[in-house]
Amino acid sequence: MGLCGGNISCATCHIIVPNSLYPLLNEQSFEEEELLSSQSNNEDHSRLGCQTIITKDFEDVTIKIPKPI
Repeated sequence: MGLCGGNISCATCHIIVPNSLYPLLNEQSFEEEELLSSQSNNEDHSRLGCQTIITKDFEDVTIKIPKPI
């Protein structure tokens, strides 16, 4: 979990999800989308780890950690 404790305020838990898994994730909230869009290392499949619901679909999947800003 990020420094904010899951309150969508810091983006320290920023992850990049593989293309194949992205459509299976829970819907992104407005707050998450806004925070990620403010990050210079944001990618098309960026999410906040603290807002991502982990399911069996994550088994054997590699999650990318973006380069620091």
